[in-house]
Amino acid sequence: TLKAEYAPSLNTPSAKGWKFQSAGFHFQGNRHLQSRLLKELIYQEGPIHFDYAVKRLISVWGLKRRTSNIVQAVREALNILILKDDVVVKGNFLWPPKFDDVQARIPIPGVPQSKRKPEHIPPEEIENAMKKIAQYALGLSAESLIVETAKVFGFSHLGEKSKKRFSDIYKRLLWEKKLVCDNDLVTVA
Repeated sequence: TLKAEYAPSLNTPSAKGWKFQSAGFHFQGNRHLQSRLLKELIYQEGPIHFDYAVKRLISVWGLKRRTSNIVQAVREALNILILKDDVVVKGNFLWPPKFDDVQARIPIPGVPQSKRKPEHIPPEEIENAMKKIAQYALGLSAESLIVETAKVFGFSHLGEKSKKRFSDIYKRLLWEKKLVCDNDLVTVA
């Protein structure tokens, strides 16, 4: 079964003890500190979605709202990491280098940061959860596989957009022949 729990950090050693000026997030002098914090976040919690990384960094700064200046500052901090090969960018997701396989990270009850939007979950993570569920379930329909996969990530009800995300990943797994659907029963290829 899927047991990996998602344990958000950014109560990181670097973040502890720092006094951040909320108005100064976008100041150029903060880029190296922001890139260090971003690197720690990616290494401890990666892969993570860029928007989630922005949210986490501004929360360390004590900010509530993201602005275009803030997003640009995080992009600049990210570029520092990219130039040093300290991060791999795949679409909108930031990965630690030499890290290819991510297990399903289950939200922890009572830890709001561990609950992610469906679009903030790397497709590879959803794929791994789907394959595990299909491997161990007997007689699972495609619809049930999508619903059960969503439950792993803490979603008891899927809206249309979220359902489409999980469904698209399921269809890709079929297309790549990693899953097989025969008589509406899904199995691992």
